[in-house]
Amino acid sequence: TCSPNTAQLATASADWSTQLWPVGVGESLRRPLDHSGEVVTARFSPNGAMIVTEARDQRAIVWPVQE
Repeated sequence: TCSPNTAQLATASADWSTQLWPVGVGESLRRPLDHSGEVVTARFSPNGAMIVTEARDQRAIVWPVQE
């Protein structure tokens, strides 16, 4: 999923994490956002300040993009 300003990407993963990546850079922006199950969805809020993740642990979590 791409952030509203297209500067960041969020990846949902079977390793139970979500990573945030700056576009065009090979390193993640922060520590992984961890669930207790496979992450199936990651979406940015309209203003790009938050990200919501959903996992097979049947939890949705809202995270701040900045630590």
